[in-house]
Amino acid sequence: FNGFLENMAFVKLDGKYGFVNIKGELIIPCIYEAAQNFSEGLAAVKKNGKWGYIDKKGNITIPFKYEHVSAFNDGLAAISTNPFKSNQKWAPYIEFGFINKTGNSVFPEHFVDFIWNGKAPQHFFYNYFKDSVCIVMDLNEEFFILQSNGTKIKINSKLSFETYGSFY
Repeated sequence: FNGFLENMAFVKLDGKYGFVNIKGELIIPCIYEAAQNFSEGLAAVKKNGKWGYIDKKGNITIPFKYEHVSAFNDGLAAISTNPFKSNQKWAPYIEFGFINKTGNSVFPEHFVDFIWNGKAPQHFFYNYFKDSVCIVMDLNEEFFILQSNGTKIKINSKLSFETYGSFY
C-alpha cells in the first residue's frame, strides 16, 4: 500500500489498477495495467503498454504514448517515448525529457538515465524538479542544471553529482 497522496490512493482489483478516495469509494475504475500516486493533480497510469496521465475524475489529460514516466514536480514530469537502448558504453539506458501538465515538451528527450557502470545498471539523474531546478546528464556526459521555466545551464565538466530516485 503506497498510502494516500492528494486524498487518493491507487488500488488493485483483478490485476488492474484504479483509485479510491479517503472514504474508500472507488472513484476511478480499476482499468489500468499500472498506476502511480497523484502529484500536482495528475496521476500516471498505464494502458495498452503505454503510460499517460489522468486527473482526479479519471479524464485522460495527457495521452498514452510514453514508455517511462515520473510524477509531476514543480509542474514538470520526466518522460521517455523510447524503450531502453544500449551501446558500447552504456547498457541499458533511456533518453528522457520533461513535459508540462498540458503534455507539451519543455526539455526534449536528450538526457540519459540508467547508465551502465560495467557491472550493473546504475541509476544516475533521475531528475525530479525540486525548488524549480534539477540536474541532468546528456549523451555527451555533460551536466546541466535545468530550471522549470525552461532554462538550461551547463555545469563545469570537472564537477560530478550523484542523485537517485525512481523512474517507471
